[in-house]
Amino acid sequence: MAALDDVVRRELRVPVGHTPYSWYGTTGRTPIGHTAYSSPSMDGGKHPLLALREILADVREYERGDAFRKFLVRGVAGQQGGEYSKTNFSYGTTSYKGYMRLVAESKVYRDAVSSQGKVVVLGSSLGLINFYVSSTHGAKTLGIDLLAPLVAKAKKLGKAHCPGDNEFVVGDFMSDDYDGELAKARVVILTSVCWDEALVDRLHEKLSRVLEKGCVVVDYTDKLGSAGGAASFERAGVVGGVDCSWSAGSGGQKLHVFVKGEGASVEEQADAGWELVRKDEVEAEKGAEAEKEKE
Repeated sequence: MAALDDVVRRELRVPVGHTPYSWYGTTGRTPIGHTAYSSPSMDGGKHPLLALREILADVREYERGDAFRKFLVRGVAGQQGGEYSKTNFSYGTTSYKGYMRLVAESKVYRDAVSSQGKVVVLGSSLGLINFYVSSTHGAKTLGIDLLAPLVAKAKKLGKAHCPGDNEFVVGDFMSDDYDGELAKARVVILTSVCWDEALVDRLHEKLSRVLEKGCVVVDYTDKLGSAGGAASFERAGVVGGVDCSWSAGSGGQKLHVFVKGEGASVEEQADAGWELVRKDEVEAEKGAEAEKEKE
């Protein structure tokens, strides 16, 4: 815990004599001898951690509402029959303390996210990870998600509470429309806990083709490292004990950190693309045979 405290203090420029968590403690009170704005502020005069406190309170209230609960059912149901299985649309959140564990324990990630390059979050949901990144490091972020209500809420949260440079768009990150943004990214975060194998394989091929050498990728599972295709991602560490809404009592989520390497040759990419196409064809053939047996 001491190492985490030291990183929090340094990253947020906490003055000597302050505790790292006095900015966003659960009590919401400013300790005696502290001022609410005793650390350098962001644009608009609001300390980033005060903004985060407001955002988290807003999100918790939103999650308790009937409209959100109905959306979780209808929003996911609305994706059935589309290109992606409903498994890919599960909802969950990561705590700020969990995020700071990633910052504390992965120097590769810490150096990359502090370099002022853009951070792209694939499957950004309500935008919490984007807000953590912009509030802590001052980095620009882009969040991409297919579920329009969640993106709309993320935009409202940013406008109401967070003066950081965060952009949220409704879209399919597998679309070529986002290749340019991914190519410029310094960090890409994959909220991949519930993504199925079909999506991971396609994304794996896309990222190995589009990302620049040196781009840091944070994967909520080890699927990126074990997927097939023409990947050239070097493992840069695993961070355990990350506090997430689905990991309570289980020791926390593991985040896998990778660095994009040289990349595959054109021939290797072509071979990998053929393998993915052939895999889809085999699955389709199996499905057709199963239907015939039913008849």
